[in-house]
Amino acid sequence: MSTKNPKHTVRLAAIDLDGTLLGPDLTISPTNRRALESLAEEGIEVVLASGRHYQSMHPFVESLPMVRWVISAQGGELCSRDREEIVHRNFIHPGELQRIARERECYGISSVCYTAEGTITHMEMDSHIQSYSDLEGLVPKQVSANALLGEDILKVIWIGESSLIDQILLDHRAQAHESQIVQTFSTMCEFMPHTTSKGAALSQLSKRLGIDPGAAVVFGDGENDIPMFEWAGISYAMPHGWERARKKATHTAPEGSREDALARAIDDYRLRYRD
Repeated sequence: MSTKNPKHTVRLAAIDLDGTLLGPDLTISPTNRRALESLAEEGIEVVLASGRHYQSMHPFVESLPMVRWVISAQGGELCSRDREEIVHRNFIHPGELQRIARERECYGISSVCYTAEGTITHMEMDSHIQSYSDLEGLVPKQVSANALLGEDILKVIWIGESSLIDQILLDHRAQAHESQIVQTFSTMCEFMPHTTSKGAALSQLSKRLGIDPGAAVVFGDGENDIPMFEWAGISYAMPHGWERARKKATHTAPEGSREDALARAIDDYRLRYRD
């Protein structure tokens, strides 16, 4: 039976970093790199869309000359590759930030926050913050609790044991708040405005570029990628990705090595949608 779908003209490809473009060793495999280059050679706008801070994404952006636009902080910021042009930033309301801070004290969980400039924390470095710092490649600047509450914050990250994160998710989703909560790892959850998402940032970028959502293909692996799956005409989840993400995506990439899953997804897209 043929797996060919009707010909689909794609003009934009948005790609998540961790678990998608990056392998388990947090590097871009040669196969994935070639796959991105091939998209650019076809005239497709290649966009990186990550939960990471722009500063954490920057080394990867620098190594990918075809990338012109960067979505960072789960869609909290949309900017040009060199950050000379900031298209959009979305900060947590100060009152909601105070509520999150009070709630954090109740749970006694470790926390890191994103400002436009970098990552900050009012806590001493512990094993949870260190593990996050190792993943992000950024050491959070230590500030006082009062100073933190006076900052413009893109998102708040809580890091702790998976059982505690599970409980926090249940507690938060049982109530109405001015922020949404997203789980990004089993030991991590993030707070941001309801209007922040990769999908919302892509919508803004696509209007700027004159590209319809139906002419976009997106690739990701996590719960935070679902908004862009729902926005785009075609979406691919990685086979090792979260179950909810796989269910929401148009397709799941073929099984194989994690470090090359993105390249297999791009190959699958061509088989299904290109002549």
